[in-house]
Amino acid sequence: MKKKFGVLRLISWVLRVLGALALIAALIAAVASLVGGFTRGPGAMGQFWSGGMMSYWGGLYYLLVGLFSGILLYGAGEVIELLLAIEENTRAVRQLPESRPEPPPEQ
Repeated sequence: MKKKFGVLRLISWVLRVLGALALIAALIAAVASLVGGFTRGPGAMGQFWSGGMMSYWGGLYYLLVGLFSGILLYGAGEVIELLLAIEENTRAVRQLPESRPEPPPEQ
């Protein structure tokens, strides 16, 4: 059967790849921020409002936001793929020949 909606398939693939990249980037940023926060502490940056982003709290923030955005992007790609599968299944069922069994003859 010929597949339709090639652009939607591409968008779904791109969203899933971006979701995976967001998860990987969030993990790298969180680990880097945690290591930096635990090795040097807040230091002089602790007195500014943005100093927390450069410490261990920033690592937790990066991890949570990255996980949320990565899961959201990957899930959006999967939803598009699900809708395409439903459409294909519906079209395949519609194209089946209608063969109804004959009722038994009455006696």
